Amino acid sequence: MFTTFPSCQFQAAHPQTAAKIRDYLKCRWNAETTGCCRSEELKFQCGDTLVTVCLSCTAILKERFPSCSVITLYDLLEQDCEFCWPDARQQAITVQDCARADASLRRQVRGLLTRMNYAVHEMDEAAPPTCGTLLMNPISDRNRQSAPAYFKSLQAQVKILDSAKQQKLLQAQAGYYPDKQVVAYCNSCYQALGSLNIERFHLLDLIFMKG
Repeated sequence: MFTTFPSCQFQAAHPQTAAKIRDYLKCRWNAETTGCCRSEELKFQCGDTLVTVCLSCTAILKERFPSCSVITLYDLLEQDCEFCWPDARQQAITVQDCARADASLRRQVRGLLTRMNYAVHEMDEAAPPTCGTLLMNPISDRNRQSAPAYFKSLQAQVKILDSAKQQKLLQAQAGYYPDKQVVAYCNSCYQALGSLNIERFHLLDLIFMKG
């Protein structure tokens, strides 16, 4: 059984894309969409497949349901030989990597952008790793309770800053982009891009909001 988690944050910020994703997963993969990954009412059987669009959802579900297979929507898209990819006609775009993303996800993101015919540009190598403002604030009790091992592993990356210093750091980050068009695949990264003088995109919007 495939069950998909739309991400509460993503669904609120991108309702049209979330609806298209829900329809795609139902029609193509017969996947049912459920609610929050933190819900106490969730029950799954060993071997069930849980599909995510969010780094935190992925981490939480892997800890909560270790006998299930947790995959991303990007994994399914890579397998879908019938998917109609949009054509960006070599439009230049810079990737905002998330400090929490592993090398496999970073390669996957670039592969999907290439399929859409983007000219993929990289941030300056001197750019510090970031995850929006997530790692500039204390890890919340809610997160610690939802995925204790995962969020404990992030603790070493946390550097607590006040709001003024956070904004100053984000503004400095804008200087590392070679283009004004920047794509993120993390909710926290995408949210932080909204405070900068750039045109931001979420990867899933680029994939599903064709035309």
